[in-house]
Amino acid sequence: MFLRPGTFSTNTLQWTHAIRGAGMVRAPFPDVHASAIHESDVADIAVPAMTEPGHACKACRLSGPESVTRREQAECISEAIGRKVVPEETTAEEYRDALGRRGDADLVDTLVRHLVEADGRPAPVLTTYQDLTGTEGRAASGVARRATIVTACWQ
Repeated sequence: MFLRPGTFSTNTLQWTHAIRGAGMVRAPFPDVHASAIHESDVADIAVPAMTEPGHACKACRLSGPESVTRREQAECISEAIGRKVVPEETTAEEYRDALGRRGDADLVDTLVRHLVEADGRPAPVLTTYQDLTGTEGRAASGVARRATIVTACWQ
């Protein structure tokens, strides 16, 4: 089986330093949607895919159980840590410049184009996880709470 996850829910950990400092997340497109999947949900599917018959040569696209904006992700983190996390919108050009210092220009262009396309549009929510496990995947609010409890990364 080929597992094809989209956005990972722990991508928000890149905000840790900013949240610890000013309690502010600077990024373009606060209303961009993602149906992020938790890495543990990927593992839940990978184990039976590798150990049980019937999964060979299948490709499975994976997503989380909900489409959530960056603004909503910040709200989930706020609720989990008990203090306000504010998403501060930057321009696409500021974001492009910041990424361009660390990455390939074509990759940066592709990422910004993807964000423009996803801004204000709900992301597809796939049922693959539920179809294979019989349960719903981990939601953004639960992911933020678990990250806080397990690692205290936002404090």
